[in-house]
Amino acid sequence: MAPEDIHKTAFRTHMGHYEYTVVPFELFCGLGTFQSLMNKVAKEVNETEKPKFLLVFFDDMLVFSKSMEDHIRHVEKTLTALRKHQLYAKLSKCIFAIDQVAYLGHIIPAEGVATDPEKIQAVLDWEEPENVSQLRGFLGLTGYYRRFVKNYGKICRPLHDMLKKETFQRGPTQKQAFQLLKQTMTSCPVLAIPDFSLPFTIEADACATGLGAVLMQKGSPLAFLSKSLGPKSAAQSICKEAMAILESLKKWRHYIWGNSLIIKADQHSLKYMTTQRLTEGVQHKLLLKLLEYDYTIEYKKGKENVVADALSRKGVPSSSCCSSMTVVVP
Repeated sequence: MAPEDIHKTAFRTHMGHYEYTVVPFELFCGLGTFQSLMNKVAKEVNETEKPKFLLVFFDDMLVFSKSMEDHIRHVEKTLTALRKHQLYAKLSKCIFAIDQVAYLGHIIPAEGVATDPEKIQAVLDWEEPENVSQLRGFLGLTGYYRRFVKNYGKICRPLHDMLKKETFQRGPTQKQAFQLLKQTMTSCPVLAIPDFSLPFTIEADACATGLGAVLMQKGSPLAFLSKSLGPKSAAQSICKEAMAILESLKKWRHYIWGNSLIIKADQHSLKYMTTQRLTEGVQHKLLLKLLEYDYTIEYKKGKENVVADALSRKGVPSSSCCSSMTVVVP
């Protein structure tokens, strides 16, 4: 805090009178103001060299590089910018020159993105929920990693049904789903990190009860997606693959917008969608949505579309150096 503003943060408790000397996140607009400052610092640092090498989330800073030589230079630039703005990194919370780093609940090695073992251990140690609040907490923690977990939608369906009004009951089905989800969380795959210089591939499929898709690059998955269909959508006999593609575009727009996109589905008519007569509303929505993308639609036989087909039918939702540091305002 600036010395002339410290008195503005004064508060009184039963233990006496206190004033903040650093910016409190509980202060009105404190979070937004601090994040704005950190974004300004990160922008100045990243403008000195391409590609970007600094990520900031509030007081967490992540510096990533392709080699140790580059990493030393990047860390030096970051610390110089912090000194310029009178910000200080707390040494006890800094980690330098490591090949993997824990960031926002994930472990980021050179191979891709993985789940945090500490968070997974918390899931394994979670006792069986006895009320709706405890169940929401469990589903919230596991749901954060749903893009890593195959069959997440199908496994969690009995648990989600318990959240409905006056339907909380712990029967054999619910207990089995709870234990199966805990077991499945221990075998989450490592998802690849996207390369925006390469085209993205979406493989989509649908069945009578759900939609499934996987976002890929060079044959490696980046994220999984699944969604169950309501009675109205499930009643449609055609265009379910179009619905799956539409949901994928909405979910992964931040990846594919501005990049080349290859869409693979087992509905052959989608390949000729721009030249045929469209009769369904979802076809019109998909065609309009695709106008903003550089895309190609390819036909892939259902028996070859293994991942997306499994997601739709089983309800699946979906060497470098790093340094991280925590920043405080004097």
